[in-house]
Amino acid sequence: MRESLRCSGLNGASVLLIPNGVDADYFHPSSEPLEQGATVVCVAKLRYQKGIDILLHAWRSVSAQVPAARLLIVGDGPLLASLSHLASELRITGNVEFTGLCADVPRQLQRGRVAVLPSRWEGMPNDPDLARRYGQAARHSVEQFYLFGEVMYRHVELYRLIAKEKEMWRRKADWKRQHVWNLWNR
Repeated sequence: MRESLRCSGLNGASVLLIPNGVDADYFHPSSEPLEQGATVVCVAKLRYQKGIDILLHAWRSVSAQVPAARLLIVGDGPLLASLSHLASELRITGNVEFTGLCADVPRQLQRGRVAVLPSRWEGMPNDPDLARRYGQAARHSVEQFYLFGEVMYRHVELYRLIAKEKEMWRRKADWKRQHVWNLWNR
């Protein structure tokens, strides 16, 4: 990102990364055994940009090669009916479950071995590995960079930098006004 800004003529050094926050007490690996077979979970608003149609077409190949594999699509949206119809056309309804809107997303994520998000594009990307948080390395990363307290601290630091820069520009403007006043009144 810094390099991209630098190439655009902006000072990339003044970029402050603030990731999406994660509640590690709410999102955690399950202590229960995983469901049998390979279960893949996709949590998304069912819109074109999320690419669920692409996932369903790919799932046809997966289910042909691994008949016990299951795809769990968690979410609702304007394409729910057409995506359900597409699953029927692709003859994969026995391997695909549409849960609809779900209040307990962490529990749904815990049902699978893999989380997938086949987005065509994202405004603020969320890494599916962060959603899963399986493994010590991912958990450590979450606790180090993404906990709400850390994200809040980064926001506070950003506001401090903005306030400091604003004060610097105010002093510079005061100095310039005084300098012009002094020149004018000679």
